[in-house]
Amino acid sequence: MVDGATDPALFETWREGDFAYDLPLPAGQWQVKIYSFEPDSGRTKPRQFDATANDSKVIAGYSPATVAGGPLKAASISFPVTVTTTGLHLKFANEAVVAAIEISPIEHK
Repeated sequence: MVDGATDPALFETWREGDFAYDLPLPAGQWQVKIYSFEPDSGRTKPRQFDATANDSKVIAGYSPATVAGGPLKAASISFPVTVTTTGLHLKFANEAVVAAIEISPIEHK
């Protein structure tokens, strides 16, 4: 169980390592939220990972355990992206851990 998770179901499974997703989003501005945690309670050195969105770095050296205050604790990071063509390519590197990805349109007033 992951401490501090407002929705524990988001952390029941996760993907770990270097991987990518191609998401079919229309052109526009989007807010992306990555839910993460450190699943290895015995890890001695904090994990740090990077991510790009359509080849632009959006996360550098992110450590979910450092942000959350230890392993098995929920962490999240958000960032805006602009999609100019159809689709968003998210690529994670350096031992990333992703439990869930939430994407919502950025509303302009």
